[in-house]
Amino acid sequence: MRTLLIVESPAKSKTIEKLLGPDYIVLSSFGHIRNLDSKSLGIDIENDFKPNYKILTDRNKQIKIIQETIKKVDRVLLAADEDREGEAIAWHCAIVFKLDVNALNRICFHEITKTALEHAVANPRQINMQMVNSQQARRILDRLVGFKLSPLLWKYILPKLSAGRVQSSALKVITDQEKEISKHTEKKYYKTIGLFSKKISATLNTNFEDSEVALKFLNDCKGSVFAIASIDKKTVERRPPPPYITSTIQQDIGSRFGISSKKIMSILQKLYENGVITYHRTDSTNLSSQVQDQIKKYILEVHGKTYLHPRIYNSKIKCAQEAHEAIRPTYIDKEVLDDTFDEFEKKIYNIIWKRTVASQMSASVSEVYTVNISISNSTHIFISKAEKLIFDGYRKIYIDILPEPTDDSDTIDTLLTPFDFVEKDILKMASITSTEKYKTPPPRYTEASLIKKMEKIGIGRPSTYSNIIETIIDRKYVEKKDIKGVKI
Repeated sequence: MRTLLIVESPAKSKTIEKLLGPDYIVLSSFGHIRNLDSKSLGIDIENDFKPNYKILTDRNKQIKIIQETIKKVDRVLLAADEDREGEAIAWHCAIVFKLDVNALNRICFHEITKTALEHAVANPRQINMQMVNSQQARRILDRLVGFKLSPLLWKYILPKLSAGRVQSSALKVITDQEKEISKHTEKKYYKTIGLFSKKISATLNTNFEDSEVALKFLNDCKGSVFAIASIDKKTVERRPPPPYITSTIQQDIGSRFGISSKKIMSILQKLYENGVITYHRTDSTNLSSQVQDQIKKYILEVHGKTYLHPRIYNSKIKCAQEAHEAIRPTYIDKEVLDDTFDEFEKKIYNIIWKRTVASQMSASVSEVYTVNISISNSTHIFISKAEKLIFDGYRKIYIDILPEPTDDSDTIDTLLTPFDFVEKDILKMASITSTEKYKTPPPRYTEASLIKKMEKIGIGRPSTYSNIIETIIDRKYVEKKDIKGVKI
């Protein structure tokens, strides 16, 4: 039986066709084939907001190819991605190609592997009209907002600008942050660091606001005796982060390598289309039971039982679509990619692999020491902290990206010495320095931090984050650049 599969992307059609064999023809719709009429509002407001769709002119050639192929096959399966846009694309294809929208002709797969594809074609379902209607509602809202507001921008600001339900909300987030930055007033303070015997570096538990007070404290320290007042120890467990979803991989990879979300999504698209990772537009942290078994086998064989801790993660995203799995390798035994991929693609794949495996590993265990140092001529104390790793756990293979501390944060200097001291030990002061600093204003957004903010307040979807950012940059609503600091 000859079968035609209609997918979204042409890049993955050859891979799918090769895996399924000669009985299958795979053609791409090149995404959407219909859109709301661009010559008018495209929505009949007086008739229950009925949409008026038109075939996209640049899809006519591909539509004819698909129509001719349909005449030569026994069945047609709609294999667009399993999200709102994909479901809508499948529905539009069914309408244009005169397929039965109630038939079992819709298939989905989350990874491009022979097993996943064979399972998908053996288990077709109906088009999910609830998802289709959800996509239509969002699209209609986009058009109503954009069609009504964009002409005002053309008239009063510049032609070719646009407004949108999502991009306007994202722009407001950036604007609100800029207002907070403009309200910031310079306020200096004096941070005091002490260096003592046994190579202890410690921070005073207060910041002085006046230079005279800081100088008086420094002079008082000249005749002071410094002693270890107390040593507090606690055990801290750090669990591995969950597997990647679209937003977290854009935040993490953007922070690690300083690249745009558009570039990240392009790399993920290539990895997915080449069958080495699962679908990359997802807000689900789920892992299938099969891949969990693969990870378990790997951890037991390579690292041992003490490193294994199976977990099931729940999404914290509002209205999460959990049909997909998390972003993960399709084969756990494939730790690195071959030379058909460039070095950057290899790096990102390896990070995905490590994070996926680490999610099923034991927590790391550390002993955190807090050392309080008394000052005989003052009620203030110096505080130093140290962390001693007891068990590396998931950190054996995966290191988290941690935020850099700011000068006015509560981060305290690291204890640099072996733990060879006890309470009441007298310490010799090597130096004490008070440094003038300034309170920092709220930071401007990076692409990674903007995505995190949009995710937190429920703006956009995993598939739209990079497009939102690209749009507001292309429209010149925002500038992406480095700003030199002002020397004080």
